[in-house]
Amino acid sequence: MNNQVSLKWALPYAVVGIGRDAVYMFVLSFYYLYLTTVLDISPVYIVPIFLIVKFLELIKEPFIGMLIDLCADIFKYNKFRMTILAGGIINAAILIQMFDIPNMNSSVQVIYAIFMYVAWSLSFSMLDIPSWALTSIFGSDHRTREIICGLGRGSAVLGFCLTLVLTYAFFYEDQGLPTHIFSSMEADSFRTASWYIAATIFLSSIIFASFFTMEEPERKVVKAKNAAATFFGNDQLMIIFFLTLLQQMCLCVFVGYQNYFAITIQDVPSDSDILFFIQIPWLVVSLLTYTFFHLIIKYTSRKQIFIFSTLLILLSFLTLYAMHSTSRLNMLALSFLMCLLSLGFCLSQASTTVMTADCIDYGEFKFGCRSECMNFSIQIMSAKFGSLFAMVFAAQGSAYASLFTSKGLDENLFFNSVNICTLIVCVCSISMIVIYANYYKLHGSFFENILNAINHFGNNRDNSAKSNINTIRYALDENSVIYNLKAQSVDEIIHVLTDRLSLVRAINSKHDFLNAIKAKMDQNPAGIAHGIAIPHARGSFVNRSAIAVASLSKPINCGALDNKPCDLFFLIAVPDDGNSHISILANLSLMLSEPGFADKLRRAGSSEEITKRLILCEKKLFK
Repeated sequence: MNNQVSLKWALPYAVVGIGRDAVYMFVLSFYYLYLTTVLDISPVYIVPIFLIVKFLELIKEPFIGMLIDLCADIFKYNKFRMTILAGGIINAAILIQMFDIPNMNSSVQVIYAIFMYVAWSLSFSMLDIPSWALTSIFGSDHRTREIICGLGRGSAVLGFCLTLVLTYAFFYEDQGLPTHIFSSMEADSFRTASWYIAATIFLSSIIFASFFTMEEPERKVVKAKNAAATFFGNDQLMIIFFLTLLQQMCLCVFVGYQNYFAITIQDVPSDSDILFFIQIPWLVVSLLTYTFFHLIIKYTSRKQIFIFSTLLILLSFLTLYAMHSTSRLNMLALSFLMCLLSLGFCLSQASTTVMTADCIDYGEFKFGCRSECMNFSIQIMSAKFGSLFAMVFAAQGSAYASLFTSKGLDENLFFNSVNICTLIVCVCSISMIVIYANYYKLHGSFFENILNAINHFGNNRDNSAKSNINTIRYALDENSVIYNLKAQSVDEIIHVLTDRLSLVRAINSKHDFLNAIKAKMDQNPAGIAHGIAIPHARGSFVNRSAIAVASLSKPINCGALDNKPCDLFFLIAVPDDGNSHISILANLSLMLSEPGFADKLRRAGSSEEITKRLILCEKKLFK
């Protein structure tokens, strides 16, 4: 998959993202209000039923994702173009009916409203899941993926802005800001706005299907069992689920409570003040953050950005709560803190989107099959769970509508639970940092080798990842493993390990092999990171793939990117067949990125124990 970012692909991708989030925010913000204000359906009936429906809704996501993947594999059609087109058209038609419910018995109206929402949700998943899964097919190059994820998130913000504009255009009288949002909400306003939103999603899906011509990677037909394995057996995908779940809980609870802080300022701001000093600044910060996301990471790292963003959310919210509690909060401070929170949430969301795309590559390498839509449904599940959590906690249907006004809020309702809200943000933020730091591993030099393997297999589909299950086992000989080697230089280590490779007859010319290693090291140092060095060479001087391993008694500087001296050495020799080289590097990198595994090798008490641990780790990862 060597697709590059270009306008002819990026623009249709952005357009469908705008339409997708415009319709999502419109329904999320106003369907509940339509049912309770226009149809006068009691919340006593609506809320419990909607909670149950939304719970079932988030469970359905991976099954719809798997269905999209399997149908496309079986019937050989472009699942992204066709599914987004069908989902957009059907969703637009259902949306119009949702906000034009005919007069009928109240009980029948409730059933009809729930039915329309379920139908809308199913059609929206057909649009939502593949549009996010697209981020993984632009290529596994880091910069490309970061640009595309920033673009996808940025288009979501533009979709929200479109909903905001339509809100002021159709729900507010005299083209001005209202004194009370509920006073101008009439059936015709909902109906007209729904037509415009429906036209937006309809046209965006048509534009996408017409102009997005990027080809999908070829793949074999994947069975449901294999697709499920890439989802439930992907340990890193499960880590992403918990990270995004905690992230969305923070975000949704905060969004539901942000106006509470505004209306409790001593001089309560007007609606225009909230719009111009709070809403517009954080929207601008969001768009700028997503636009320059790839540049921010370029001069730092993904790990640093994710941890920084989470700390920024935590500290900004605590500052906001402290200033509110001490009655020192004013409009300027609130605006500034809102911008900081927006920066934190945007960096965090863009990071988890990139991580989800990486998990798809990781799953392909580990299980030999690719299931983009099913795997990306994990992000959508977590977002909807966060929304459901916030709805239970703070009547989220009304809270989202409060984005557009400072009036109509029950201050007592929010005052009694704002302490719990703060506690939730604190617990979720700290948990995110702990989980990420201890369990997430798809970053750094090791994972780059895995991505290289994915690109290689993408261009050589006959050599799937599954055909390389035991590459380390077959390349490893206990006679080429050295425990507690005493050496003074990198050259000395390489010469000793080369002798071992020659001893097991893996190479036929020590001279040629050493020259190849030297040439390779002139381009890139032997050191990788985390105290590990992996010099390697390939050529006709190699009889068969082989690895020589040494644990050092004293770490030696090998030019690693993190400047740490290395005490684990892996010398790789492979024939020039185009396959062994990348598969051994990728398998070894995946093993060494397992939490604590490198330390286990360091603690091994003999060459035999090092060998056994390497074999057992590979067997565990590729069983």
